[in-house]
Amino acid sequence: MNISELCNVLDNIFKIKQFSSIDSSLNGLQVGSSNKEIKKIGFSVSASLNIFKLAKKSNCDMVFVHHGLFWGKPESITGYKYERIKFLLDNDIALFACHLPLDTHEKFSNNAGMAEELQLEDVRGFASYKGFNMGLYGTLKNALSYEEIKKRVCTSVIIDEPKTVLCTNKMKKYNKVGIVSGSGSKDVYEAIELGLEVFITGDFSFNEYFPVLESGITLMCLGHYETERYGVIRIMNFLRSNYNIETLFLEDIKEGNENE
Repeated sequence: MNISELCNVLDNIFKIKQFSSIDSSLNGLQVGSSNKEIKKIGFSVSASLNIFKLAKKSNCDMVFVHHGLFWGKPESITGYKYERIKFLLDNDIALFACHLPLDTHEKFSNNAGMAEELQLEDVRGFASYKGFNMGLYGTLKNALSYEEIKKRVCTSVIIDEPKTVLCTNKMKKYNKVGIVSGSGSKDVYEAIELGLEVFITGDFSFNEYFPVLESGITLMCLGHYETERYGVIRIMNFLRSNYNIETLFLEDIKEGNENE
C-alpha cells in the first residue's frame, strides 16, 4: 500500500475534510511522497524529533500522530521545526496527523476507549466544540466505588495513579461518569450541570478548582499525554488487523508538543 492509498483509507475513516475549517491542526498527510510504499507505521501522540528518531530506528515508513507539526497559521521552518522536518525528509519518513477527527471519532477516540473500559451504558456526547462532541458521558451498569473506577481507567491508559484527584468520597458508589481526554478542564462546568458524579480528563486548571470542590463532583485527571495515547493505539490496532501493515507504538512521555 502506498501513501496515497493509505491516506484515502484514513480520510474515509476520520472524514478529515469536515474538520478543515474548525481545527487549527493541519490534519492528514503533513510530510511525504504520495507514491512511497508503506510497510511499517509508527504511532505516537506528538510529532517530536525523538519520536522520529525512534521511527527511523524501528524502520518505519510513516509516523501517525495526534499532535502534528502545523497549527493554524503559516510558520517559518526554522529552529526545532526545521530539525524535525529535515530529519523526516533526510530519512524519507512520512508524517500523518489526526487531531480533532480522532478526538471526536465514535469508535477510535480516546473517550470511546475509556468509556468501553468503564463499561458505560447509554453513552452520549457532550462538551460540544463547533458542532462536534469532545466528550462522552454515560451510566455504569453497576455502581462503582472511586477505587473501582480508578483501577479501570488507570489500567486503560497504563498509569498507576491519577495525576490529580478532587472530592473523593471513598465510601460512595458512583453511577454517572463523564470523560473528556486531553485538556478538558473547562468542560467540568457542563459535567456539573448534567449531574455527573465523576469527571475524568487529562489535565486541569486552577480556575476550576473551587467550582469542583463546591459542586461535589469527583474529578480525576489522568494526564494529557496519557489520555491521548489511547485513541492512537486503537487506530493502530485496527490498521494492523485489517491491512497488510506492520505497526508499533512509539512511547515518549517527554514529548514537547503540548497543543491540545
